[in-house]
Amino acid sequence: MPSQLRTSRFLLVGPILIGLGALSAWPEVYECKDALGNSLYQDSPCPRKPAPPPTTPARTPTPNSHRSETQKDDVRRLLLRKVTCDSVVPGFRDESAAVFKRWRNSRRRVVAQVESSAEYRDELSKTTASAPRADGRGAQEDDAALCRDSLLTEMEDQVRRVDSRFSSPERTWQTFQRALEGANRDLAVSCLTSSARSEHESHLRTQPREKLWELAEELSALEFKEDSGPYKTAIAPITGGGERRITFQRLANGEWKIDAL
Repeated sequence: MPSQLRTSRFLLVGPILIGLGALSAWPEVYECKDALGNSLYQDSPCPRKPAPPPTTPARTPTPNSHRSETQKDDVRRLLLRKVTCDSVVPGFRDESAAVFKRWRNSRRRVVAQVESSAEYRDELSKTTASAPRADGRGAQEDDAALCRDSLLTEMEDQVRRVDSRFSSPERTWQTFQRALEGANRDLAVSCLTSSARSEHESHLRTQPREKLWELAEELSALEFKEDSGPYKTAIAPITGGGERRITFQRLANGEWKIDAL
């Protein structure tokens, strides 16, 4: 009897082992994805995806690099304006020689970089070719004023030492307020950039004292807002509703002046 049991066990276990051996002999199936994301089944491993090339993180411009480009743009603009003024206004070259020399010396490194660039040489060639020539009878009054009152004033501002009264937008505004309250017209005008002077100087110099006091009162509550490069904006609420935007500009010599009022 025992021998019959052993035989029966063998007969039962044998087919199971044979079946397991058959299962283990089946090839392994791999599920892969094609380029469209569809499933593919195959008996070989999925192809390895090539590793993406390493990416170089974009370089974020530093404040110093931005300031350097701003200085170059400013120098390029003034150099080209000087060429035009020398051509248009009789005697301007000699009249501006001293200021221009001081200005070039104060920015000699940036001036050298600008003048050695192909971009500037191309702009200079076009400016020289298109600039009108002084005919000896005198330039138009607006050309002369633009060159003398705007270009020379800007160059002089850039080589002048920083006045503590204009060392920040807040200090400049305090100075402007005191000038209005004291009807100090020269001081009020000195708080403005050259472009703002051309728009507001006549008004500030001709308004009666009472009008200057009213303006000082109207602009007494000033709230400084956002910065944008060399500019800073402030808001002054107007009596009866509304507001006035005042823009301050940082000049090349570090002083802050009122650019829009």
